[in-house]
Amino acid sequence: MNSVLPVCSTVHSQLKLLKNYIESGQLLRAHKLFDTIPHPNIRIWTALITGYTSKGLPKESIKLYNEFIKAGDLNPDKYVLLTVAKACGIVSDLNKAKQVHADAVKHDIHSDIILANALIHMYGKCGFPQGAMTVFDSLVLKDVISWTSVIAAHVNSGLSHKALQLFREMTLYGLRPNSVTLSSLLPACSYLKALNTGKVIHGYAIRNGLVDNLFVSSALVDTYAKCLSIMYARNVFHKLPRKDTISWNVILAALFSNGHQEEALDLFETMKLEGADLDSATWNSMIGGCAQNGKSQLALRFLLQMQCSGFKANNMTIASILPACTDLENLSGGREIHAYCFRHSLNRDVFIATALVLMYAKCGELDLSRKIFNMIPRKDIVSWNTMILANAMHGCGQEALLLFQVMINFGYKPNAVTFTAILSGCSHSQLVDEGRAIFISIKRDHGIEPDVDHYSCMVDVLCRAGHLYDAYDFIKKMPIDPSPSAWGSLLAGCRVYKNVELGKISAYKLFEIEPNNPGNYVLLSNILVTAKLWNDASEVRKMMRDGGIVKEPGCSWIPIGKQVYTFVKGDRRIPQCEKIYAFLKETRKKMRLQGYLPKTDFVLQDIDDEEKEEVLCDHSEKLAVAFGILNSNGKPSIRVFKNLRICGDCHNWIKFMAKATLMQITVRDSLRFHHFKDGICSCGDVWKMFYAPIYYLVEKCSSVEVLKRVHVQILIHGLTGETFIIGKFIAFCSLVVDAGDLSYARAVFDRVTKPNRYMWNSLIRGYSNSDNPREGLFLQHQMLSSGILPNDFTFPFVLKSCAFESAFTETQELHGLILKLGFRSQLFVQNSLVHAYVVCKSIDSAWKVFYEIPYPNIISWNSIIDGYARLGNLEHVFQLFKSMRYLKLAPDGFTLAILLSVCSQTGSFNLGRLVHHSIEINGGWIDLIGGNALVDMYAKCMDLNSAKACFHRMPKRNVVTWTCMVDAYAKQGHYELARLWFDNMPERNLISWNSIITSYAQHGQCHLAFDIFRELITSKLKPDDTTLTSILSICGQVGDLITGKKIHQYIVRRCMQTSISLKNALIDMYAKCGLLSTASSIFSQMQREDNNLTSTSSWNVMIRGFAMHGCALDAIKLLKTMVCQGISPDGITFVAILSACNHGGLLEYGLYYLEAMQHYYNIKPEMEHYSCIIDLLGRRGDVKRAIDVISKMPMKADIVIWGVVLGACRIHGNVKIGKVAMKQMLELHASDAGIYVLISNLYSEAHKWGDGRNLRKFMRNKGIRKVGGCSLIEIGGNIHEFMVQDKRHQMSSHIYSTLQHLTDHLMSTTQSHVHFFRTN
Repeated sequence: MNSVLPVCSTVHSQLKLLKNYIESGQLLRAHKLFDTIPHPNIRIWTALITGYTSKGLPKESIKLYNEFIKAGDLNPDKYVLLTVAKACGIVSDLNKAKQVHADAVKHDIHSDIILANALIHMYGKCGFPQGAMTVFDSLVLKDVISWTSVIAAHVNSGLSHKALQLFREMTLYGLRPNSVTLSSLLPACSYLKALNTGKVIHGYAIRNGLVDNLFVSSALVDTYAKCLSIMYARNVFHKLPRKDTISWNVILAALFSNGHQEEALDLFETMKLEGADLDSATWNSMIGGCAQNGKSQLALRFLLQMQCSGFKANNMTIASILPACTDLENLSGGREIHAYCFRHSLNRDVFIATALVLMYAKCGELDLSRKIFNMIPRKDIVSWNTMILANAMHGCGQEALLLFQVMINFGYKPNAVTFTAILSGCSHSQLVDEGRAIFISIKRDHGIEPDVDHYSCMVDVLCRAGHLYDAYDFIKKMPIDPSPSAWGSLLAGCRVYKNVELGKISAYKLFEIEPNNPGNYVLLSNILVTAKLWNDASEVRKMMRDGGIVKEPGCSWIPIGKQVYTFVKGDRRIPQCEKIYAFLKETRKKMRLQGYLPKTDFVLQDIDDEEKEEVLCDHSEKLAVAFGILNSNGKPSIRVFKNLRICGDCHNWIKFMAKATLMQITVRDSLRFHHFKDGICSCGDVWKMFYAPIYYLVEKCSSVEVLKRVHVQILIHGLTGETFIIGKFIAFCSLVVDAGDLSYARAVFDRVTKPNRYMWNSLIRGYSNSDNPREGLFLQHQMLSSGILPNDFTFPFVLKSCAFESAFTETQELHGLILKLGFRSQLFVQNSLVHAYVVCKSIDSAWKVFYEIPYPNIISWNSIIDGYARLGNLEHVFQLFKSMRYLKLAPDGFTLAILLSVCSQTGSFNLGRLVHHSIEINGGWIDLIGGNALVDMYAKCMDLNSAKACFHRMPKRNVVTWTCMVDAYAKQGHYELARLWFDNMPERNLISWNSIITSYAQHGQCHLAFDIFRELITSKLKPDDTTLTSILSICGQVGDLITGKKIHQYIVRRCMQTSISLKNALIDMYAKCGLLSTASSIFSQMQREDNNLTSTSSWNVMIRGFAMHGCALDAIKLLKTMVCQGISPDGITFVAILSACNHGGLLEYGLYYLEAMQHYYNIKPEMEHYSCIIDLLGRRGDVKRAIDVISKMPMKADIVIWGVVLGACRIHGNVKIGKVAMKQMLELHASDAGIYVLISNLYSEAHKWGDGRNLRKFMRNKGIRKVGGCSLIEIGGNIHEFMVQDKRHQMSSHIYSTLQHLTDHLMSTTQSHVHFFRTN
């Protein structure tokens, strides 16, 4: 039970008691006491803040300081800032560090040298040397501590050159460095390998009596070791008068790092004999040193000794011992270490997790490697490289390439090791084109100069695929000397593809470079023997004998339990010898019965076939596999390792055994892993001679027609069971743009008995990118039903299909499966999930997934920001953007595009400008995507100058950039400039053409739109639905029936798959051109083609057609049919039906439908609906009721509604209400001439001539002019335009005489058939 806090009456007693609590470690009681003090002074605040820092709770210190600042009663002094600066340094909280610095400046205490030194030290711990230099430069007087702190800040931030420069400046100022200065500076010498500078510092330390300082001497030992001067390191160490644990540890690490492992082991024994204290760092040095120097067994023994001595393994221990398990392929030991990491939460460390990935991969457990990799919360480039390499060594080249692409998409910058790994993957999977593309991109796209490893890997890529002469040419053109690895790859390729000529060239080159390597002689001998060149082969073997070169014997080993068993060819001393050979003999008989014949080509001796079969029987890998099967004790898998390459006959034999025993057999030879299961090997037999040409043909395919011919070859050679090549085949058909054929891929896939995960993923990915993404969802269910679980590559493809289909329920189901299978920590999957929820308009679900991502990347942030942008939620969008920037995540082009899009969408153009300016202020520029968004935003806010400035500043522009500018000029009425920009475009796509045609159409420039359309027809591009829809819209506007019919014929003639929108455009065009029957016929045809026509827009267009022709009852009948078929009308439907009622004078129907849309269909009436009703009332002469409806509207009436009222007042002579309407209209648009004309006509018809004259005089004084009316008529495909009293037409005299004749005729007849179109 907690005791009651004592009551302290004075500040002094309160402070004393508070300090007592802090010193005794009772921080909770100290804080409770603090809370009872009503107005604590600065000393009390300082005491508690210092207490938290000193007791290892720096975050609590910072939190308390925040409360102190918020309280605002007191100003911070130097002592409180000293302790908070220390806390910020401990937790490396740069933002809070900057605030502390700002507070010091604000209260004018930043020049105090003690506080300034603390601030420099704080910035150094936060890795912000710029801040440290700012404080340092502000000091008038600098002491040794100031210089030492700023030097240490630069060393800690990796700026070693700058640190050495500062040290020289310090000596020039006459200040004497102390031991802390030297021990802080020497790591910079180590990093730069600056041996001479280290020696200078060493000399200074000797002269000034600092060399005996343990920190200085330890740093000197480390510097000499890193500079490969182990003799100097020894001298420094042995001259130490007394040695502590740190100095022993440093010299041990120095010896191991310089390859003096025996001396290090002897010194360790000396250390123990002298009674020096051993700590965790000592054991880690021994374990790590042994592991790095090939003494893996000894490293494991030291780990055991460490644990027996009472020390627990830490992060460094695990990171040191895992390479030993990897080297020994000790899977059981690796699993034990993994379990230890899991129990002690060490597997969260990215370094340890990466080491586990490599260990499992090298022990043959690629799936475990993938699982651990997926669980790494914040991957670095090393972890990505390791996973890519793991896939490469297991022959999963496609997965390695996909990982590489994902890594690039996540913003990681590849290094030289990345490209070595990815090229290795291309090599093992014979991905020649991909390998070439990757090699070219190393320097072109990533600015890395290819090194000898990259060139060697590229040679290997070409050789494994059989491109031997290409490889030879590549070697000859290399800008650096070819390595033995490059020539070795060529030699190995010649062995597989039986090329004697190049084999000799590469072998003799290797004899010059590495004359004592027996493998080169053996390979050449094998090539010659295969070609039956026995004499030449004998010469090669003689060269080996004369040079004393002995071939490395083939050896295989297998771990059973905790013991490893080793086998060599023809070994009769092995355990269970009789059982093994009897087993091999029996299996050979069974295999013969099933048609298996030994591949005697692999016996490279001049003996008969029967002897060759006997030779093949006792290869070491067969002995090891047989031993493993006999001792499997029911286990489903065994793992075998071999020091040389597996031979083809053994490869076939193990495939047979995997199928016969239903076991999974993993064999790792000198080149790669082979996973045998159900009679199939993961390598796909890519190195077989008959297989390689087929694979090469698949790789080189450029069309489905060629691929189908290759498919015939696959069937002829019986390769339908080879999952690797069939997988590549399906992937090509599914994924290759423009050349693929998804239906053909599906047909091939359906004939595979047991498709693997790669095949499923390839097909699902193909459907996710197709116009039938729902099939991808169906395939994923089939995949699960077949017993194959999806992986981290499957989910993004399926979620993409969900997003395309807006399939919310399916997205939720996939989310549950992701959680169940443990992929919730895979960033790529999480990002896809966020995007799917965003597209499904479930922002809450998207936010929950995003919130659970431990380290969201730029793609994560873009997805969630896009979600709120789609909702038009400007506030949330910019709050998220600020949070992203706070986390120091740089926005990319997509981020900028989203921000600018939402600014355009919400009309917040000033905010868009601020976004642009903030980027420029921070010294950044934007990529192509962001630049396009910026140009588009300025274009939409009618700021052509800014749009043009952004356009010219963009280093790269594409067709989208140009199209934005064309669209901007067209929308502002600069039609000639728009056309000029369009003509100057370096390239145009269909979107460019559509954009300018649509812009012209929307702004009434129909003749210009027609001109552009005619040019498009004559170009190589063909108009699509968007183009034709825009042109049909123009035809409807101007009543150009002939052009409309031609376009209809064009569609029918080309058998185009017309979309709903295009059919709607045809209906609209015919209705507007007066052919209602044709419009109705097209609509009826749509109903026949789709028994339940569900497109509301189609019904709306037809109803509007009836309305504009005054067929109100037909429009109402169509609406009833629409509702009976279960199609819900929308707001546009009711605009059309109310318009029909208006044109038909059906007031009761109009009022009924206005009421029905609200109560039956839950549609809120908009301005357009009210406008129709008010017009209907006005036509009936019920102007007062119209005014009553306006007063009850939930929104303020616009100029259109008041114009309707004014028009009605004119017709019915209601001057009083007309004046009210005029007043309202003038408030909304005072310069509209039409308003004055209407009211003038009203005055005239009411015989108020004086009011009319005054109004016209007011118009003249204000310069307001009426817009002249014009009418258009289409004859023979030409549009003729007429103004009032127009005599410009070439047939004007004939026209006027005809008009007079018609006028006279009208006096005697009441009917006249004139087909014309009028626009006012």
